[in-house]
Amino acid sequence: MCIRKDILATLAYFNMFDYPLKKREIFIFLGHVDERHEFDQALSMLIDESAVFKVGEFYSLHNNFSLSERRTR
Repeated sequence: MCIRKDILATLAYFNMFDYPLKKREIFIFLGHVDERHEFDQALSMLIDESAVFKVGEFYSLHNNFSLSERRTR
């Protein structure tokens, strides 16, 4: 489950700047995942566990809609 830790680490870095990421951005920043299915499954599990939140088209460690709104603007 290393990919889950990597997803969390990627989101944690951008969380320092209050900058939620789109799904494809998370995938690109991981850089080492060969299987998109593996990535999708890991991200879904993190959402189900409330470790990651999907707000609009963005993913974040916080369930904060204002971050999504700000990024959209």
